[in-house]
Amino acid sequence: MGDLQEDTFVFGDATTYTGQFKRAENGTVVRHGKGVHLGKDGVTYEGNWINNRYAGPGVLSLPDGSSYTGEFSDNQFDGIGTYTWVNGSSFKGKWGKNRPFDDGHYTDEAGIVWVGPFSAIGGTGLRPVLP
Repeated sequence: MGDLQEDTFVFGDATTYTGQFKRAENGTVVRHGKGVHLGKDGVTYEGNWINNRYAGPGVLSLPDGSSYTGEFSDNQFDGIGTYTWVNGSSFKGKWGKNRPFDDGHYTDEAGIVWVGPFSAIGGTGLRPVLP
């Protein structure tokens, strides 16, 4: 693959990409570097790309108003990040394979902050942070 270039593309499925890219040996566009992808379904990703995959810091915004801001690896939430639901509740902490894990902070829609361990089954053992 060649050097990074920058441009805007509209793909056959009506999605758009504006940002850095490389051309593969066969001439196809490979998103690589910083860029913004607007999906026809309303999903937007703004951040770093490695070989057409979300990788590194970025923001994924969903059509319902929820979003994730943080680290990505291979198109998945992976590293430190914050997921915010449309009702205003959020989880800030460690992520792996799109799931929260380890200690984190969950803020519910009433603004109460809960801390504790998270796993694939949820936030069992959370405790509120008292003012």
